[in-house]
Amino acid sequence: MIRKNQPFSSIGSAAYNQICHLCMPNHPPDKSFNDIKTLMSAYQCPEPLQIAERSRFTNRVQQPQESIAKYSLAWRTLAIKCNFGAELKNRLCDCFVLVICAQSIQKALFNTKDIDYDLAYKTAVGIELSTKESATLQQSQPIIQLRSSSSKCCNQLQAERT
Repeated sequence: MIRKNQPFSSIGSAAYNQICHLCMPNHPPDKSFNDIKTLMSAYQCPEPLQIAERSRFTNRVQQPQESIAKYSLAWRTLAIKCNFGAELKNRLCDCFVLVICAQSIQKALFNTKDIDYDLAYKTAVGIELSTKESATLQQSQPIIQLRSSSSKCCNQLQAERT
């Protein structure tokens, strides 16, 4: 037959003292295993402070080289611990529009009527992608320079045809 306080003998004195402090004013043998487990869990992994989590959420801004997709993922992860409840989508949309780095994207989002977070995200990602693709195309296209004397060009073309 196993005595109730026998498991405590195998955890070591430091861990037992910690359990004793958490159980005060009671003694560990007076508590059930589930009670001690709950006390230890609360001690090891305390609930985050809601105001601190909301502060992190509100103060998170997009870094200059950070894509909108990566920024949005990091930002939505911060929102998990904020307990916004039914206001989550509105808070996501409002803050998302306000902290986007690219002013061109921000202007487009400000000009969109009845915007919600999903529409803001899709619009922002679309503009970011088209801007990057446009820049890539401009870099890869050869630049044709026109000469000041168009008659030389015309004369050269006519000479090549004959």
